[in-house]
Amino acid sequence: MINFTEVQASICNDTKSLHAIEQLESAKLLTNAPTFKHGWENGTITLQFTENTSKLVAEPSLCSAQMLLTLPQADLDEVKTYFEANPAKKILLDGQGYTIPEKMNHVTYQYSLGTQGIITNNSDNQDLMALHHGIEYVYQLLAQIRVEVKPTAQNSIVWSAEQQKAEFSICSNKYSNTKVNLADACSCRISRLAETIAPKQMELIHFISSQPYSAATGVLTIYQDFSNQINEDCHIYKK
Repeated sequence: MINFTEVQASICNDTKSLHAIEQLESAKLLTNAPTFKHGWENGTITLQFTENTSKLVAEPSLCSAQMLLTLPQADLDEVKTYFEANPAKKILLDGQGYTIPEKMNHVTYQYSLGTQGIITNNSDNQDLMALHHGIEYVYQLLAQIRVEVKPTAQNSIVWSAEQQKAEFSICSNKYSNTKVNLADACSCRISRLAETIAPKQMELIHFISSQPYSAATGVLTIYQDFSNQINEDCHIYKK
């Protein structure tokens, strides 16, 4: 007689299934602020799934995996330092029901093996939803902290050709000039920006700029003053 639990375990332990839910969850997590993506790309944020064999269910199409999301302690310490300097913000955070994640976060992840592929079943997974909300808050906050520009800083990280091209497109669509060729003016602006601002920080500037509420907090004030000075030096003006 076939042991039903063993059959179900064999299905759920399939490497392809675990890889599929890892892909689904990583895609979800990477919709957070670019600060999360930066940690993901440099390997300080990791995601792992293993079969949760202690919680097998009585249906062959339902599975339960154990998810481990590991975060860099440096990120958590940066958030902690911010709240120590801004205790009122911590009170507001607690009042909204957010929880700061741990360095290592274990949660159960539920999914189904459908005929067309993996189907996630986490609409009532309170632990996973709380983790998602905490991650969203932490990395949004880190974006607002790290976006602050220091005009005297010296950037040593070369901007990629792709990033320079994107910045040139933004410049040519946003500005005009009266003293020099626009292409030369935009090249001047990009060169000046790259002398001070690292590529990842420039990505954060565009991210925060796209959020009216975040931009309204004043976190971009120093950058805007710096940007205006560059525009003046490069003889570039808004259309």
